[in-house]
Amino acid sequence: MSSTPESDEFEFPAGLPVPQPLRDLLRAFPQLRQPSAPVSGSFAFHAQPPGAVARYFGEAGHAGGQAAAQHLGVFGVEPDGSAIAIWRAPQGGLPVVYLGSEGGGRVLASDALQFLRLLGVGYGEFALYGNLDEPPEEDGEVAPELLAWLAAQGLSVPATGEDILAEAEQRWPDFDGWVEDAIAGRVVTPVPAGPSPAAAPVAAAAGGNLWDQMLACIGRRIDDPLVLQWLAAVGAKPLKPATPHNDSTYVSVRATGIEVSAEMAPKHRGFWPPRKDGRIWRTYVTRIIVPVKAAGLIPLPDGLSWAHFPGTVDGHGFMDQAVSDTLELAFLRADKGGSIARIDARLPTERDFMEASADYEQTKPLVYVEDAFFVTWCALQGLLDPARYPADLLAPWRARSATPLQLLHGPCGRIVWTDDLAPGASDFWDRYYRGFGTPDAERWVSDVKTVFGSSNHFREPEEAMTPDSWEAFDRIAPKIARRFEAWRRKAPQG
Repeated sequence: MSSTPESDEFEFPAGLPVPQPLRDLLRAFPQLRQPSAPVSGSFAFHAQPPGAVARYFGEAGHAGGQAAAQHLGVFGVEPDGSAIAIWRAPQGGLPVVYLGSEGGGRVLASDALQFLRLLGVGYGEFALYGNLDEPPEEDGEVAPELLAWLAAQGLSVPATGEDILAEAEQRWPDFDGWVEDAIAGRVVTPVPAGPSPAAAPVAAAAGGNLWDQMLACIGRRIDDPLVLQWLAAVGAKPLKPATPHNDSTYVSVRATGIEVSAEMAPKHRGFWPPRKDGRIWRTYVTRIIVPVKAAGLIPLPDGLSWAHFPGTVDGHGFMDQAVSDTLELAFLRADKGGSIARIDARLPTERDFMEASADYEQTKPLVYVEDAFFVTWCALQGLLDPARYPADLLAPWRARSATPLQLLHGPCGRIVWTDDLAPGASDFWDRYYRGFGTPDAERWVSDVKTVFGSSNHFREPEEAMTPDSWEAFDRIAPKIARRFEAWRRKAPQG
């Protein structure tokens, strides 16, 4: 049976209406129904029954996918297999969403009419990331029939898709979380569609100094009233929540060059591990860039002046200044003279060497065993920071009354970051454990393969795994010791 919609009904699940704008467009221009019809970029109209839609959430017959498919009406596809669909949102409304061919999704437009305007921009394709804040790189091919229909409705085509996308993502920030729930089988029977929720109003900026308010925004959640007020005061849109497929988001103000970035998983212990509220990941402001172009909007405090770079003029063009555990400033000197070109306010972060995902361990409980062997060897050799890992804390592992994986899960808190390591040890981790600048045969991954045949990371869940035992640890420990001695002989002295 052809997947080209032979009528304006498509193959939506029962109770999910085909939006009137789609009906009207295809009745006016039935030639756009053909799979080869150039509508906009790589988009083509396409019908998929709910049974086929379920594949975006797992293997055929997956119960969660079958339930999720009852909330979605696919009406378009892209060449890579991604789909464009109407979503019956649990909180009401019928936004248009993107379903990635390899998983994940995002909201594209608040309704079908706004999506048709988005098609009018002429983007070559849609993806899981990007703000659509730039026009298409090349003049996109848009069907003249679509443009004529939009004009007949009195609808303009914007220069970019930024506003259409931003409005939708602010009103339905939980779609990616809904997709995660569908994959996990937590999506239940559809609920009747209600009216679209209104966009949340943004309060006017509170009184006070915009500089001080800016610094106070760093590390706060993007839905914090102060963050929303400050963004409104500088002319920026609200930030959208991050997702596992798009773990950082940003907004910018063209007139002043101000940029604001946010992350769901900043490498700072106060914000770790990543957390969700319902289906929405907590997302924090991590960086604000203020160029000299914004000098008239954001006054500097006493002691700072755009005219005077705070570092030495003959030194480096950057200067960092620690303010607190959750704030640091970075100054960029102008190319000519001794003035400031840009100021960054940002959340101080560490560099990660090891992170053990509890979710991953649900399916493979021993997946991080070899990593635990390495961190345990380092702990017993004094390569972890003694302030964080004092001798009494490590006593059970010296006595071998606790296992290596218990060290990674317990005292390490499932992470090993730069501040966990003793002074100088990060270079050994970089070169051996991460393999930077090291021949393949001398890297940690090669030693694991030599000793155990394969890492648990690469074994299927039903295969025999390297056990979390001291006997297994003793098989790899001599290799690590030899690599460490070789590194120490080559390491710079002093």
